[in-house]
Amino acid sequence: MIDAELEYRSILLRLGRRDKSELENQLIERIAAQKSIIEQNILRDKQHLAIVNFCAGKFSVGSRLNARTSYVWIRVEPLYGSGVATFDLAIYNRDSRVLILVECKSALREPKRELDDLTRKIETTIAKKSELEVLVGDDINYLEFAFCIKAGDAPLVRPLIVSKNLPCCLWSADIFGETLILEKLKEDSLSEIKERRLHRDERLREQLVRGSQDRRSLRTVTFLPSSHMATILEELIPQLRTELDNSQADEFGLADLKNLLARELSLQNFGVEEQITLSEKVIKSALDSGLFVDMAKDVENILEKKFRLSSQTRQHRKLIEDCHKKYVEHHAKVNALERTVQEYRVKHPAIGKY
Repeated sequence: MIDAELEYRSILLRLGRRDKSELENQLIERIAAQKSIIEQNILRDKQHLAIVNFCAGKFSVGSRLNARTSYVWIRVEPLYGSGVATFDLAIYNRDSRVLILVECKSALREPKRELDDLTRKIETTIAKKSELEVLVGDDINYLEFAFCIKAGDAPLVRPLIVSKNLPCCLWSADIFGETLILEKLKEDSLSEIKERRLHRDERLREQLVRGSQDRRSLRTVTFLPSSHMATILEELIPQLRTELDNSQADEFGLADLKNLLARELSLQNFGVEEQITLSEKVIKSALDSGLFVDMAKDVENILEKKFRLSSQTRQHRKLIEDCHKKYVEHHAKVNALERTVQEYRVKHPAIGKY
């Protein structure tokens, strides 16, 4: 933001009173617009997490589906460490060695494009089967894919999956009825099983076609590694405050943040390197947003740095509100400044750098 802000201020110094006022008003409007966009993105992320939790709850240890089919969810974003677009949830049956990878969508805005994305994810994942076998610690007999959407969106998706010949089951989530349903796309079940649009496992298939209703209000997945950073920060910072208070400490380092991540149930089976990578992303975002204070600016190695929380409140709700507000305001200003400066450069190409 520093470069864009300095250039913006330099531009203002060159303008007359009227042009300066217009540019300042334009920036104010853009900041407001950016805030709205960021708020919407955070809301969509949390709606997406609700669908992920809905599926995870159905396949949690001790759930009805787990007891009757032996399938259990084992990890979120199973290929996160590979740095590729990955599925949201991995569900495994150790008896049959079948792995189901689930992609969740809280809303379909561009169904054709989103199914094209799903096609690419399936192709990428099949090519990385060996990495998934390392993850589950077993030779996988069979890979299956599921696309989980809200029940109201199922009529939009059914014909698209068939027309694109996607090897993917369609799950519809009736959130209010707490029912997960496997949609039958054609009458010929045998051909649909062969095309991977119905599960091979008879017990699982029958349970889901009938509709699995299991009233479990668990929220085991607090965030995904790819969740909106505001969502991640809102979860971690209150936990970090509690940890600091319990240890009577003011400062913390990357290792402390990594230890928090290691305890997250939603990040089970994540390796140390994955935890460190995510911790580094969290620290960078928190510093940029003014949520963390760098107490060792002269130290370059992030593993040796010490930080403090900028907010001194101990109230959980206020910490979340402060985190949310600072994140949104910072990124709205950054985005608005960059757009304003870029647009001014285009209109005045001879302005050069300041």
